[in-house]
Amino acid sequence: MSLVIKLDLEGNIKKIDFSYRESNASEIRKFLNSLEGRPLKYILENKFWDEIKTLNSPYLQSRFYYYCNNHYFSHLENDGVSNEKILCRCVSYLEKTFYKFLKENPTVEESEVAGLIQVGAGCGSCIRDVHEIFTSLRNRRPTPFDITLKLQEFLNEQNLLDYSILSCSNNKIMIKSPGNSFSDGLIYSFMKDFSDIKVIING
Repeated sequence: MSLVIKLDLEGNIKKIDFSYRESNASEIRKFLNSLEGRPLKYILENKFWDEIKTLNSPYLQSRFYYYCNNHYFSHLENDGVSNEKILCRCVSYLEKTFYKFLKENPTVEESEVAGLIQVGAGCGSCIRDVHEIFTSLRNRRPTPFDITLKLQEFLNEQNLLDYSILSCSNNKIMIKSPGNSFSDGLIYSFMKDFSDIKVIING
């Protein structure tokens, strides 16, 4: 099983999931529990690596090495400044690493991301950021999902909180309306800029 580090909203270690069948399993669990509440960057410090070596668990060490190389460390920018912004807190996945993943896998579809690297498969709070990064790199025309996001922003801006977007598929967006014809007209007017998408408003 891969090592999974879950973070809280402040970027501190909340929980570490790791399965093991070693004779010192209780010591390993005690060590992992001791990391909870510490900032994620603690795993880069010499003190951390000194502590983990005392457990005599090469497999655990290798999992942390793998985690650092594939999830924590980002590749350096041209000016030498690294981007350590976390994109997905559920799996502690860096934004920079996601850019690299997309560039190295140009045929990957947005719908495949969660299944391949688990980004966006947890709480869902990063889905919008994932979508924006994906579309910025692919440089393609807006999809129904893009337009749905814009429509939701429009509804929020116009304080049309009684409206809800029910679905978005096959170039159609279904909206539930409270029956206000004036507000319905505002939505139809907004959607004129997206002629490829059909809007269906149901009362």
